[in-house]
Formats: sequence, structure tokens, C-alpha cells
Amino acid sequence: MDNLVFEESITTETDSSEFTEKKWVYVNDNNSQNYSSQVVIDSTPLSNAGGYVNWSEAYILMPLVLEATGASGMDDASAPALVAMKNGYWNMINSMSIEFNNQTIVQQTPFLNVFRSFKAHTSFAESDVVNHGAELGYALDSADSWGFNSAVGPEAGIGLWNNRYVGATSGYVGVDDASLANKGLAQRIKNVALQPITSSGNGKQNVITHGKQSELYQSRVVSQTATAIVWEIYAKLRLKDLTEFFEKCPLLKGSTMRFLINTNQAEVSITRSTADLNAVSASVLGGNTCPFMITSQRDATAVLSGGHQLVPDGTAVRVSCDIYKGRQNGHTTALSSVRLYAPLYRFNPLAEQRYLSLAPTKRIEYNDVFQYQFDNISAGATFNFLVSNGIADIQNVLVVPFISAVDNGAVNSLLSPYSTAGATPDPIPLQQFNILLSGVNLFLENEDYDFQAFAHQLASSNQLNGGLTTGLGSGLIGKREFESLYRYYYGNATRSLPSEEGVAKSVQIVGKNASAKSISLMVFVEFKREMSLDLQTGARIA
Repeated sequence: MDNLVFEESITTETDSSEFTEKKWVYVNDNNSQNYSSQVVIDSTPLSNAGGYVNWSEAYILMPLVLEATGASGMDDASAPALVAMKNGYWNMINSMSIEFNNQTIVQQTPFLNVFRSFKAHTSFAESDVVNHGAELGYALDSADSWGFNSAVGPEAGIGLWNNRYVGATSGYVGVDDASLANKGLAQRIKNVALQPITSSGNGKQNVITHGKQSELYQSRVVSQTATAIVWEIYAKLRLKDLTEFFEKCPLLKGSTMRFLINTNQAEVSITRSTADLNAVSASVLGGNTCPFMITSQRDATAVLSGGHQLVPDGTAVRVSCDIYKGRQNGHTTALSSVRLYAPLYRFNPLAEQRYLSLAPTKRIEYNDVFQYQFDNISAGATFNFLVSNGIADIQNVLVVPFISAVDNGAVNSLLSPYSTAGATPDPIPLQQFNILLSGVNLFLENEDYDFQAFAHQLASSNQLNGGLTTGLGSGLIGKREFESLYRYYYGNATRSLPSEEGVAKSVQIVGKNASAKSISLMVFVEFKREMSLDLQTGARIA
């Protein structure tokens, strides 16, 4: 404290106005309101605007239509709690490539949502969730509120489920069942259930009308009848949450970006029979993940999850999520296109001169990702997989386990509307685990125990200061979260001799499936890319 007092006393005030102007500008997508599977955005209008773009602040705004239709029951007061998005709006994205001045700098990687969820969980701080959680659709799923039904099961559906949004007060046996609910799911319901309409009975519509909400582009329930409920959701996707390139990108003038985004737009049909939920079918347009969840149900004679039986017995319900236009009722959002927003800065002339003289060119390093998958690993079986014959400049290796569909009630957990999969791994323990780079073990010995897998590798991944500074840190996954649900298996591969830079290395994973279910393993390999930029022209330097 004494040092701080002294330093503040001697600090000289300086003119810090390096910029004369900051304006937010946007460009619409190139889709012409056709969003069958891919979104294309070209930033050329930004390059012609005459200022410097700060891409680390930029974001994509994606208007979504979430619908639930059935024979009856959709007008219940608690029906807005029937559906919620999975954690993080990036679960709308299956893969994305980026072209910089017509050259690809970020490659298409399937299951990008799985990898970016890991990055968010391990790098976000609680303050990030408070400040940005609602706009990003982010609220961490509770780790110990999940369960499993091997067949059509009471209230929660088939296979893995984590869709109980309120803890029941009776009707359950055992303390875990009695009190635990997915608090993150409950928060995400609240974030998009804004409803000051005439039927709400709270008088809010006398202050803010339903029509005004539409003009303000608020995420909310837009219509609710006996047979259908419709949400509009304005999903914010920060570019820096989608790829590391934008975290490292400096202020640029004159450059163009082109985004090709393959989406996860899904439709699920379910039926309900005496408190059981059954996923009849699930389809995704061009993607591999169902981006939403259907919440737990209870029989009308019992204490209900959320207080109500939202789906009447014997009723078939269709739930879908689409961009701009709903496939069921044809509802369109107030915003008629996907937009790219970016801040445009104009320098003070002296500051611009100093900026360009100090660093007329800049070399940046960032990570890109390869994805691989290995299926049908039996319960209790050992595995030894060659992931790749050779990748240069490997930075990290991430292994994410999922239960095979054959052992998950014939439902792929990523496509399940009852599971958090995609935003989380499945709760699958691995033993005897190691990563080999060119045949050399990354870990001194194979990891058998949870405390090893968490403390030796995961606990320091992507965290501020590697989690070494007490009172200053980030990351939302602790040991309890890891042991209960968030079983990411991670290895830092950056430690090497200078002579090994640019040398291609093989990647191999070994281990044992320590669960009672057959599983798949999704493997992500981060590797380093670099590029040099002319800051005055925005051109890429060969």
C-alpha cells in the first residue's frame, strides 16, 4: 500500500487521447435471408471506412428463432421454462473458416463449439460471467446435477441428462436428487424469458410494450398460445471467443475478412407418456450439435420440476432453433440478417504517426486447431490411437470424452436435447492416460488418478498467470467440477528446444476407458500459426 501511495503521488498526468473518434459500424451477411446451413459475412465495407478496426472487440450478432409447438399446454405460465439454449451461443456454430485478404488464416474445424466451450470454461473469470454472461448465453452448467436413464426415463428423457432447472422439494429419494438442479440452465432460461406482455399479469407491459421490446432487439418470448411458444434470441458471438487470431490481431486499416460459418440449427420431436420424455427424432441442418435443451418434466400428481407439467401426457412436441425465420410457424425476427459489428478508431495524427513509426509491421502468433475422433471404445477397454503422423509447432492437446449412442439410449449425446454435451464433456473417467509426441511421453508417468489429471495439467490451462497468483486468477473448473462432469484431459506441448520449432511431430494418445459405457474420444490439437502485417495498408507480408 505504501508503495502504491508513493507511485500515485509522483505520477505525472499525460494527455491520453490517442484517438479522435470511435464509432461502431456493422455489415450484414451475404445470405439474403437464406440460412439453410451456412452464414457468409464479408467485411469489405469496413475496410473502405477509412479508420482502424479493432478486431478484438468485434462480434457477430445472430438473430435466432426458438419454437416449441404441441397440441396443448404451451400457454402455461411456466412454459417459457420448457426450452433453453445450451451454454454459450457459440454452440450455434459447428465450424468456421476465415479468409484474410483472400487467404485462409483459420481453417474449418468441425465441433468448434466443443473446443471453444473448453476455452471459455478455463479462461473466464466470475466477473466475465457477471458482465457478459447474459449477452453470450453463458452460465456454467452445474456439475453434479446430471443423471442417466438407460431407457425412456422419468421426467428427464433418455441417456445422460442435466436438464433439471429447479430442485424438487418432494418426490425424490436421496439428498442429491432432492436439492440439486442445474443452476446454469435456470439462469439461461431467465436470460431469454423476458415477458412483459399482457398475459403476464405483472403490469410490466404498461411500462415497456411488447412492440417496443421488438424495436430494442431484446431476447424474449414474442408469442405464446395454447399450441405454440416462440422466442427471439439475439445471440452475441465475440470474435475473440471463436478463434485466438482476433485476440492477437492489432489495429488494422484496409484489410478484409471473410467468414464462412457452418451452423448447428436443429429440430427435435419428443413425446411424453406418464412423466417420461422420449426423443423421437433429432435433426441438425449442416451441423453436429443440438444447440438447445428441453427441460425436465414431472407427473402432474408430483412436485414438478419448475412447478408445472409443461408437456401434457401423450402429447408430441416439436422444438426447433433457426436463424432469422422459424421453420414451424414462419416467425421472423425483427433483425433480418446476421451482422458483424466492429469498432472503427480514428487516430490523433501525431498518435498515428507514432503508431506506424514504432511498429510499421507486426508479426503475430496465434493457435489454430485440428480435430480428430475415435469411436467405439468399449467399457473398461484400453486404447492406443495415432492421432496424426506429423504436425509442426504443436501447442496443446485436448481430449474430450462422450458416451457412444449405443449406450446412451440410442441418442448421440451431442444431439440430445436433455444433455449439456457440446458445452460440456460427458462424465467419463480415463485412466492410464498419456500423450506421446513423436513417441515420447508428455507426462512422466501415465495418469491414473483424478488429482493428477486435474492438478498437473487442467488446473493451469488457459488461466491467468497459470493460476499461480493467489487472489488473481481465472477459470471456472475446480476439482469438484472436473470429477463430477467437466472431464477435459489436457496436455501442454509448448515446452521444447528452439531446434524443435517447425519440426513435425506425431501425436498419439493412450489410456483406458474407466467407465461402464462405450465411448468416443474427440481430440483437438492446437498448433501455432504466424503472419506478418503491414499496419498502414492492412496487407499481409509474405
